[in-house]
Amino acid sequence: MRTKVLGLGVISAVALIAVAMPALSAVRTSNGAHGTPSGKPATGMTGGMKATKTIRIVMHDPGCHWFSVNGKLKTRLSVNRPVALVNYDIATLKAVGPRGVKRTMIRHALGGKPVTFGPGSYTITMVGMPPDDNTLKLVVN
Repeated sequence: MRTKVLGLGVISAVALIAVAMPALSAVRTSNGAHGTPSGKPATGMTGGMKATKTIRIVMHDPGCHWFSVNGKLKTRLSVNRPVALVNYDIATLKAVGPRGVKRTMIRHALGGKPVTFGPGSYTITMVGMPPDDNTLKLVVN
């Protein structure tokens, strides 16, 4: 039975591995999660993705619920990137989008989290909505 690894004794080989592993680990972590020194994605890894924009849905009379964008209230909104909607309305909202996809947005004060919407057209209404409430229209390009 041979006890040498790369011309080193077994004890020396184990010691070399013990020293090398933390050094290799440090190199990996200093390169960030995506393999660059800054931790930012490497060139070409983003694929042209745009950052998600967060939009609030707020309660305001008349009409009950509205998109709140730069201090203005809107019932129709068109954006050119993914959107995360946060529900600050008093009730749960539902969204119906492409191919009948339904998403429920729980009131933020009750622990509801932002819901992200990708490309498509969405109709957003309040669950159990009275007929005089706003129906919100969202288009994500």
